[in-house]
Amino acid sequence: MALTSFDLLLKGWPGAAAQCRAVNMPVADDADFQSRIVWSADYTGPKPTLAEVEARRAEIEYEQARVKVVAARQLRLALLQSGLLDTVDGAMQGADRATRIEWEYATQFERLHPMVAAMGAQLGKTEREIDDLFALAATF
Repeated sequence: MALTSFDLLLKGWPGAAAQCRAVNMPVADDADFQSRIVWSADYTGPKPTLAEVEARRAEIEYEQARVKVVAARQLRLALLQSGLLDTVDGAMQGADRATRIEWEYATQFERLHPMVAAMGAQLGKTEREIDDLFALAATF
């Protein structure tokens, strides 16, 4: 999803305000919210509600916090703690040789690697559950 200058402000990125201009628009009846809202100068879409803005802020914060890479040791310990290590090891035994080499010799695992997505699907895990597993792995 492409970030807008509004998203940049929600993220608190320095300099984003210079790319935006404040506009007075009626959104709910929240004067504080109206004073904080900043839109890019070329924004022509419908004006969101406070709930929509807060939902987008939560998405952005989740994306920022999502663990993207973990060491192989960390991932295996997280799988062990989650009771999935034996299942994954078993699945890898039946995988093609290239996948087995990736699993056995990789020093780190990327959250968005196709092998991780495929294994998550094979285990019936949602994207959020895989993210949670990587977050757990990052604690080891």
